[in-house]
Amino acid sequence: MVAEEVRNLAARSAKAAEETSELIEGSVEKTKNGSIVANQTAEALQEIITGIGKTSDLVAEIAAASNEQAQAVTQISLGVEQIDQVTQQNTASAEEGAAAAEELSGQAESMKQMLARFVLKRRSNTDAISWEHPAITRSENSPQQWPTQTAARISLDEHERF
Repeated sequence: MVAEEVRNLAARSAKAAEETSELIEGSVEKTKNGSIVANQTAEALQEIITGIGKTSDLVAEIAAASNEQAQAVTQISLGVEQIDQVTQQNTASAEEGAAAAEELSGQAESMKQMLARFVLKRRSNTDAISWEHPAITRSENSPQQWPTQTAARISLDEHERF
């Protein structure tokens, strides 16, 4: 019996040693796999850190570009405001010019009507031109003499606007 017990014990010990050996081999394999997974995880984390750095650089570049664009938009806005002011000034000047042109046109028409009252005559013996106005008379004795003060006063009174 003792021998049988020793054999059973030896068989159980061998079986336990075999199971222990299998467990150790399984643990070693799992450790190798865990080490591979840990290395892969470390590489992935390093790639993530590198990607975060690149993303951070891109975000900084985008922020700088956005600031430049904001400054450009501000400058464009100021330019548009200046153009608007110049346009308003030009419009006012054009309106003033149009009003002045209209006034000058009216004055020219009035002057044309006043000048229409004069009659130009060419004297036969010289190239000189004389003029006559119905309200102003010349002395018959002296054709070169200017009109009398009374006649001149009548003429000036008629055209007092100018």
